[in-house]
Amino acid sequence: MTELTKLKLDDLVACPNIAELLDDDDLHKIGYDVVHEFETDLQSRSAWEKKTEQSMKLALQVAEAKSFPWPNASNVKFPLITIAALQYHARSYPVLVDGEEPVKCRVIGDDPDGQKERRADRVSAHMSYQILEVDEDWEEEMDRVLITQPIVGCAFKKSYFHPVMRRPESEYILAQDLVVNYWTKSLDKAPRVTHVQYMSKNDIYERVARGLFLELKDEKPVAIQESNLTLTRNKSQGMDAPQSVDSSTPFEILEQHCFIDFDQDGYAEPYIVWVNRSNKQVLRIVARYFEQSVERDHKGKVLSIKAECYFTKFPFIPSPDGGFYDLGFGVLLGP
Repeated sequence: MTELTKLKLDDLVACPNIAELLDDDDLHKIGYDVVHEFETDLQSRSAWEKKTEQSMKLALQVAEAKSFPWPNASNVKFPLITIAALQYHARSYPVLVDGEEPVKCRVIGDDPDGQKERRADRVSAHMSYQILEVDEDWEEEMDRVLITQPIVGCAFKKSYFHPVMRRPESEYILAQDLVVNYWTKSLDKAPRVTHVQYMSKNDIYERVARGLFLELKDEKPVAIQESNLTLTRNKSQGMDAPQSVDSSTPFEILEQHCFIDFDQDGYAEPYIVWVNRSNKQVLRIVARYFEQSVERDHKGKVLSIKAECYFTKFPFIPSPDGGFYDLGFGVLLGP
């Protein structure tokens, strides 16, 4: 396996797209590794996907033919999971979104003149304004989190600054679209996390025009292989995916939060890599750390780098066996 081109760490921290500094061989190797490792992680959770598929079928009341104890036997599904999820949602949402100021900062330590309290009030007001007014979808996305969380066992949100809309974004992510490495115990320390995104041709164009993405080599999207979870959703909604590829078919983009040793010092640094899954083309690479995140010794040697985590996990009932995926009503009430 060939080594990557050696780059200086200080040149990578603020680089808008590290992919522009690499040659074709480096980009080909990184693109191949990202897709291969993503598919490995996807395969490692196949049993979880089957279990989640059954939970969603029960919650969405998907009608299916029953062949036991005889063909076309009566098949009644009581909405036990759906009722439990709705009751949890009705209780939890007003607690999290309480009035016009959902963000509340507390004061730690002595505050004799009230200066800390006034600062906490200003921060609370500004952050509440950001998520309720600037981020127009925050309430709707939080609403979706709280209805999915009790069914599947966990839900995810991604908080970041949107490069096109130019504002903070708090996006709900389906558990099926966030693939973690087998050895992951928490998102903060995950060796690899991949967010599967579906971008239209216009989405790609906007990022290329802003200098965020490299030019797409293959501008024709390919048919996307849908997972069983997606097929279950389509069946519950009475929809079928188009059989042919047309201008509206999106590109399947893998946004992988991983570690790459660009400076070849033996310590891999945290980066985010965007790859077109169909042809393994790298579109963008950016650092997942800041200059102040790098700890060095007196000789300048890197001791550690604190990686930024953009994902938040909302667990329902922590798994007793210590697994990453938590328990929901689909597992507790389904049997």
